[in-house]
Amino acid sequence: MWPWVGACPEAEWAELDEAASAIDQLAPPFHCILVERNFKQLQALHQFVSIIISLGKQFAIPNRKQLIETVMAATVNWLTSMRMFLDHEETHLKRQFGESSAEFAAFKAATVKAYDNEVGYRFAYEFRNYVQHCGLPVNQVDITSPAISDNLITQDIKLLLDRDTLLAQFHKWKRVKLDLQAMRAKFELLPLLEDAMTGIRAVNRVCMDLDFDKALAAVPILAAGLERLDGFAGEPMLFRYKQGPQSASLTPRPLHASAVRHCRQ
Repeated sequence: MWPWVGACPEAEWAELDEAASAIDQLAPPFHCILVERNFKQLQALHQFVSIIISLGKQFAIPNRKQLIETVMAATVNWLTSMRMFLDHEETHLKRQFGESSAEFAAFKAATVKAYDNEVGYRFAYEFRNYVQHCGLPVNQVDITSPAISDNLITQDIKLLLDRDTLLAQFHKWKRVKLDLQAMRAKFELLPLLEDAMTGIRAVNRVCMDLDFDKALAAVPILAAGLERLDGFAGEPMLFRYKQGPQSASLTPRPLHASAVRHCRQ
């Protein structure tokens, strides 16, 4: 059975709940995990396709079109998760701090810096819009001997995009139009997306710092609540009990006692 330690006013519960939520947000959010997971999957599929095509007739004739479409599907998934990450972080910071806050300004500055400094980031950002309206073309598969010998990969597979096709089919490239004009007629996609991940991770570091600052500010609030529970072992919980006309609800909230006490030392 749970020990009964008394009730607290609604205002105090809301304050403790918000403080505990700030600690919860130190865990990587799903949209951040997703963009990293989708990129690792894209890299793995690219390598898998390279191995299959390299082996060629040694085992069976590979369906190159199907294999390439698999990589393209993974590319769409990553582009979608990239945009999801940015949209969710923007919405989260607006709700938490307000659109005119210093925290939201720091996030916007980080995205602008990534867009300005990383060619791959701004290409991926606008390429996602291209894909949404025009599809995801791969105009050429380049097969060459790899620069570094590998026992499995006897040929190097590069999925190439056609610069002139991209420029002709889409007219909202913004600054990326100049980047495209400076690229080769056929250019590889994956290195640009790797560059984009550098920008995404830089933005995420700023978001993590903002969440960390908020969590630190929440520590004194939780510490004060935990002081009322001295003598109880383990990890105390905050519960909100609501009695309705026909049913009751009980909402638990961890108070992160170990982490709070560690910060207070």
